[in-house]
Amino acid sequence: MSGSVSAVPEAGRPVFKRKRSRAGAGLSGGTITGAGTIGLAAIADDRVLANVSGGSSPPTETSVTALLDAALGTTRGSIIRRDGSAWSALAPSTAGHVLTTGGSGADVSWAPGGAGASVSVGDAPPTAPDPGALWWDSASGNLFIRYADPDTTQWVVAVNQPGPQGATGAKGATGVSHATLVELALTGA
Repeated sequence: MSGSVSAVPEAGRPVFKRKRSRAGAGLSGGTITGAGTIGLAAIADDRVLANVSGGSSPPTETSVTALLDAALGTTRGSIIRRDGSAWSALAPSTAGHVLTTGGSGADVSWAPGGAGASVSVGDAPPTAPDPGALWWDSASGNLFIRYADPDTTQWVVAVNQPGPQGATGAKGATGVSHATLVELALTGA
């Protein structure tokens, strides 16, 4: 059926003005030879009338999934997003990447995720580390974090040196020896 919508009556059905229109292809209400109302055929809940055939054909009852598959593709892991002008599918990314946004007015995109910290160990810091990287300096025994402020990027001690010496306890400045702790554990004393 073809024609033009000229008004929407109180029943919410469009009025098509055309010399001759007929029911079919998702329409009901019989043939209209002058002015009249034609309604859409009843379809199941959660369905739409659409043509997902890939060619020119009348619309049929279609699931929303089939409609989205036809419009955006069937790649598993795709995400529907709205860019500056249209809806599109964002293809899946590399494992471990996370979805990020630049804020209002920016598109979403994939970025490396923070799946967990890894620590570089060695006498010298790693080359070309990202901000937030950790490095255990095996020579000094300190843990460092790569810190970036607005002006510079540098390694900062993440765990400071031990604090000042406390008061001497009953067992002296060195405390209980390892051998004494093992003996106490074995004897249950």
